[in-house]
Formats: sequence, C-alpha cells, structure tokens
Amino acid sequence: MTNIRLRPQQRRTPPARGNAARPQNNVATPNSKMNMAAVQKFTSSQPFTIGQDFAQPVGLSTKNKLDLSGQSGMLVGINILTTATDETKFTLMINQEAVITEANLKFYNPNYNTTTKNQEYFTINRPLAGSDVVTLQTNGTISGQVYIVMYIQPIAK
Repeated sequence: MTNIRLRPQQRRTPPARGNAARPQNNVATPNSKMNMAAVQKFTSSQPFTIGQDFAQPVGLSTKNKLDLSGQSGMLVGINILTTATDETKFTLMINQEAVITEANLKFYNPNYNTTTKNQEYFTINRPLAGSDVVTLQTNGTISGQVYIVMYIQPIAK
C-alpha cells in the first residue's frame, strides 16, 4: 500500500478594494490619490485634436478657413488625409504666414508616408493666440475630400 499524502488547497483571497495595481505612468485613474482639482489641471494640460473636412475641387481651391474656436496654445502637428489620388499640393497659412507652401498632400498622410509611420502626427510647433486665422488651400487635378487633424497643446495654467 502506497502512502499518498494530500496537501490542503491554498485558498486565495481577493485583493482588498482600492488596492488594485496602479499603472506606473502619469495617468489619473480612479485609484490615484488625486483630488478633483488635480485631475482637472492634469486633463486640461493634455494635447487635444481638432479635425475638419472640406471638398477639394479641381484646380486651385478657395482658402478654406479652419476653425480653432478660440484655442490658445501650441499647434504641435497635423495629419492630412485625402480621397484624391493625384499629386495634390497644398498651402497651410496661420495669420497670413505661410507655414507649409506647395507641399504634396500625401507627404502629410500617414497612410502614404511610410518613413514617419510610427509618429502620431507631423510636427509643426507654431504658437496660437486664440484669435488665429488658419487657412488651407489645395491645388489638384482630381476632386475629392480633404480631412485635416490638428494637434494642439494647451497653455499650462
């Protein structure tokens, strides 16, 4: 007869509430010990996006005003997507200053430009005062739709 010894099962107790593992990054979570004012300050300093779309006619378009609705801070970058398949050129102006002149739309499109595919956006870094006039003008041989996403970093308060 073989002597078999059975070990009792170890009972695992669930962790106490509120002691769950916290992520090790700087993100406000329900378990972090930040008060409401600290959470509001943290979220108001995070970058945000503003996206707009407009029709791209054949030839030179009118200046399409991009509405930033009183956002002050720093325009840190853009992405541009288009349904046109030609070599459409565009000019981006902020307060009548040419920021990008006669560049190919595809270069600022993450689907076409594979050299910068790991970046979230294409860096521009231009300060915004809140009353800025931003225009985008296209020049192409095929009509289509143009989508622009602007990444804005608010001014820390």
